Amino acid sequence: MSESQRLQRNKLFAKGLKKTATYAVMITADILKAILGFIKMMISTAIGKK
Repeated sequence: MSESQRLQRNKLFAKGLKKTATYAVMITADILKAILGFIKMMISTAIGKK
């Protein structure tokens, strides 16, 4: 395998990895937002506010 082929393959791998990491971060952020919203709602309900 030539050097340019190896570099091209590494670029594709890095691009895929970056995309996967971006999706993972976005999903984690959405989950955290949902959990925090739920906790906030539970506290508000416990206090008696809406």
